[in-house]
Amino acid sequence: MSEAEPGKVRRKMAVGEGRSMMHWLNLRPNVKRLRRVTMSEVKKHNTREDCWSVYRGKVYDMTPFFEYHPGGPKYILMAAGKDGTKLFDKYHKWVNIDFIMEKCFVGILVNEDGSVPAPGEESESIEEEESEQTQDE
Repeated sequence: MSEAEPGKVRRKMAVGEGRSMMHWLNLRPNVKRLRRVTMSEVKKHNTREDCWSVYRGKVYDMTPFFEYHPGGPKYILMAAGKDGTKLFDKYHKWVNIDFIMEKCFVGILVNEDGSVPAPGEESESIEEEESEQTQDE
């Protein structure tokens, strides 16, 4: 259950034969690993065919996970090319994303000058972008 909506039952999507979380944990996708990744690079990977997202300062290639996500691809695509930490925490704050997505780890998010962000410094998140769009309307 989401902390924002106590008592509400989450609905999961049918993921299909051979696409359970247990199947995912046994899979070994071939993901190119980089050491340092800027947000401008992450933003280039914003489609279902090439989907990178940032979670807690780490960059993951979410593309191989689409067929395995119990909530379906909709929420993964919302974070495509963006920092999805706030969206992830809204539904999965208790989930260890480092363990589940370790095989899709691309690298550490760095500032455009290559420096590592200070603790608490976040990249532009989904919620911030949505509020900017609302203000523009």
